[in-house]
Amino acid sequence: MDMWTALLILQALLLPSLADGATPALRFVAVGDWGGVPNAPFHTAREMANAKEIARTVQILGADFILSLGDNFYFTGVQDINDKRFQELPQPFLPPALQDPTDQCVCGHFYAGHSDTMWQLR
Repeated sequence: MDMWTALLILQALLLPSLADGATPALRFVAVGDWGGVPNAPFHTAREMANAKEIARTVQILGADFILSLGDNFYFTGVQDINDKRFQELPQPFLPPALQDPTDQCVCGHFYAGHSDTMWQLR
């Protein structure tokens, strides 16, 4: 299933309840395995295209937060809690209305073998 199909299905499922005037109790977007590259500006054209669609969907449907499911720092992970790769957050995926700090699920591509980094992030 491609991104467009997934977004259309999401919209089709959520819009009828919004049309009835019901307010969802919890609205969020989950993003995982977004990748990225180890050199500045740390993102790819595909990431930016996905971010644009996520922002558009959030503007239409609303969201309370963005949930990052991990594996977001290909190919070498981050070195420590001061790594410049963290400049990638909250961009490129957070629309301006959600530019607050985010928490990350720590997965293999996050620390890429730097287990001390994982402990620093706890």
